Amino acid sequence: MSSQFLSQTKSSRNRRGLSLLAVLSASVLIGLMGVTATPAQAAGRLMVAGYEQGATPFISMVTIKNVPLANVSSVVFGVQSRPATVSAMVGATYSLNYLISHDYVDLAANTITVPVYGLYDGFSNTVHLRLLGPKKYMQNLTATVVTQSWWATGGPQYHDRQVVVARKANIKLGYSFFMLKAWSAGAHPVVMDTDGYVRWVGTAGNGQQGSTFAGNNFYVGDGSKLQRIGLDGNVTTLNDLTAAGYNGYHHNIDFGRDGLLLQLNKGSHVESDIVEVNLQGKTLRTWDLAKILSDTMTAGGDNPSTFVDTSKDWFHNNSATYWKAKDELVVSSRENFVIGLDYNTGQVRWILGDPTKLWHQYASLSALALTVPAGGHYPIGEHALSFTSDGQLMLFDNGTPSYAQSPAGDSRSVSQPRRYRLDLTARTATETWAFAHDPAISSPICSSIYQSGASFLIDYASENWGNVRLVGIDANDNIAFEYFMPGANWDRGWNALPIHIESLSYK
Repeated sequence: MSSQFLSQTKSSRNRRGLSLLAVLSASVLIGLMGVTATPAQAAGRLMVAGYEQGATPFISMVTIKNVPLANVSSVVFGVQSRPATVSAMVGATYSLNYLISHDYVDLAANTITVPVYGLYDGFSNTVHLRLLGPKKYMQNLTATVVTQSWWATGGPQYHDRQVVVARKANIKLGYSFFMLKAWSAGAHPVVMDTDGYVRWVGTAGNGQQGSTFAGNNFYVGDGSKLQRIGLDGNVTTLNDLTAAGYNGYHHNIDFGRDGLLLQLNKGSHVESDIVEVNLQGKTLRTWDLAKILSDTMTAGGDNPSTFVDTSKDWFHNNSATYWKAKDELVVSSRENFVIGLDYNTGQVRWILGDPTKLWHQYASLSALALTVPAGGHYPIGEHALSFTSDGQLMLFDNGTPSYAQSPAGDSRSVSQPRRYRLDLTARTATETWAFAHDPAISSPICSSIYQSGASFLIDYASENWGNVRLVGIDANDNIAFEYFMPGANWDRGWNALPIHIESLSYK
């Protein structure tokens, strides 16, 4: 994986979207007036032989028989969207080589089994299929796939969400789907569309908090293991970091410069270590924030023992991200600050945080502080760091003071997503934007905001300590949808990330 990991991923997704649209859009418009399989069809004719539920009701294995395999190079599927919805159609293109290598083709029987995902549960789904090959070979099929309802531990809370603002078709969003990082629903993660329907759930059990989506797969932490979950439901264990001393995932899996940033405990150190791995689970580099901060403070003439106290949750790392413009790792410490590190050396370059907290009393740390100009707000108890397309630092400002450090710093009753323009020469962090929900919301822990295209997804994951609120907005703060899940709590969606499953490609 190259240093352009994120930009290449985004670009490839855009190309896939155009590819699927070109293949299926015309068929969708005319209802795919191709071959509709029925038991009465003549023997030997291309047809849908049937389907079986996959690992969950959101996945089905649709079998096509009497396939002239010599004529076929790829198979495309699309799940027709429900009536009166706005979200894009879920779909993918499988190369024949991919299907063969994953045992979805019976060469002797001339059958292909197509893993279809993104189905609506408890619904009669229309699935469009298209077989493509050289010399302009093309055959269309449709299949009706009836699914069972999904009722896991947290199932009712997702299905019974309250629609505050139904999806508005006239407000454009850069995403149609998002993953709720939920580790207590019997399935982790849970994928919803912007119309509020659940469209996929994880197949490796609850796992732990950390998860993300990259390269057509979900990645979920479980103990000291990293699990990869395919959209077809297959689960692969990529690594086990027990031997390296890591003993438990917490919070997030974020995108780094060269791979995925895993957040784990290490030995007796709680929530202060980060490991970067590639998509195959190989360790690329590590950061020990206890050592980094201790070395920084010692070099600056301070005694770190009264700040870096590993007997408690002194740091509480909940997010990390890569700042490409500066080649930095930027880390959120809920207890203290946002901190920028040289990606290769780990050297601390700057700190952004509430100056009334403990950290600012140490000269070695306060000397690295960025100032927020008048009218702005220092982030407090922040989550979900990222850099926007125009290079600004974005985060969810919870407004919650420290729990383990004293003095604990300021406290606010309102939680807001914010953006900052960082000027490391002037040593300033200018607040450029904040989203003011009406009415104001307190979401004291967890929560997130992320960008997709020119739009954003906000997750108030702990509204009033016991509810989840999901809000999609465009670049002008217009609300495209808003869903409220009373009693869902943060373990049903502590963080929500836009993902793209509408036009993937499997080669």
